[in-house]
Amino acid sequence: NGRGHVQSFKIDAETTAALKKISDQCKATLYHTLFAVYEIFLAKCCYTEDIAVLTVTSGRTHPFVENMVGMFVHTLPVRLQVTSNKTWLHIIEEMKQQIVEMIENQDYPLEYMVERLQFPIEKVRAGFTYQSADHELPNTLSAGELTLTPFEVKNAATRSDVSLLIQETNDGLSCLMECNAAIFSETKLDVLMVQKATDRAA
Repeated sequence: NGRGHVQSFKIDAETTAALKKISDQCKATLYHTLFAVYEIFLAKCCYTEDIAVLTVTSGRTHPFVENMVGMFVHTLPVRLQVTSNKTWLHIIEEMKQQIVEMIENQDYPLEYMVERLQFPIEKVRAGFTYQSADHELPNTLSAGELTLTPFEVKNAATRSDVSLLIQETNDGLSCLMECNAAIFSETKLDVLMVQKATDRAA
């Protein structure tokens, strides 16, 4: 584990609505589109066209465990070729297909997949997690006289070089980006995010 830091930012409702419109055009979900955008961002930051990112699935593929308390999460890699001759719509379509195949095969243990494919999983140092509005927590939770409110915890250590958590809310998207401080300083990350967004807009 390396020393890490967290940057939080928000995507407003208007931009979120535009992203959902693009998703609808591709017959995709907001998750597919955001994941594709994130992989494009990493590809531009790393100056490569071949990007693999780890993501998670619920692991509750059997009705028996749907409401059972426990940890069933599966971690799986999603690999995408981000080449200059592809349009946004093309990349989102490829991401959608990758996610569909990943979900269909999520019960296959990651360690077996790595062994059979001789996939260098230790080189996949990026992660992505998305939570839809269906799972949004209220601002406060009450239990008798006890009231609980969310508290942002900034991790002192990170297991990845960079990971992004996106939570859909009623007023847009709330994002947390966790980075390895040995690679990304807070200032460097801010500059990269602005620069790559500007490059893509251009």
